[in-house]
Amino acid sequence: MSVNESLKKNESERLDRLQKYFIQELKSNFEIKIHGAEDNRLPNNINVSFVGHKAENILLYLDAQGIAVSEKSACKSDSGEASHVIQALSHDSAIDAQNGSIRFSMGRSTTKDNIDQVIQVLKDILEKFFKD
Repeated sequence: MSVNESLKKNESERLDRLQKYFIQELKSNFEIKIHGAEDNRLPNNINVSFVGHKAENILLYLDAQGIAVSEKSACKSDSGEASHVIQALSHDSAIDAQNGSIRFSMGRSTTKDNIDQVIQVLKDILEKFFKD
């Protein structure tokens, strides 16, 4: 294995660990629907719906806190339509059509502290602005 291949493998494994941690934290703190398989997925993103909450509203508050996320899937990010990709992954067309989804992406500079910060901001947002 070349040095470059080894670096890519190490980074992929690091992102996979962060992704598993992020999913665990999301599931522990929020009622969410994860789109796609939890184990067999690319390690650099997570696409979720927050049950009972519109993705667009959460996205606006995250953006105001300096956290960049995307709504929907990458293939529908410019469209106002429900994402057929998310519908297929979730097996539930009502989730995307009613509430939308949020795509969290991770990269070389993403750390566990970044994930912890996002979880805390999400807690604050959902408690402060979306409390029943």
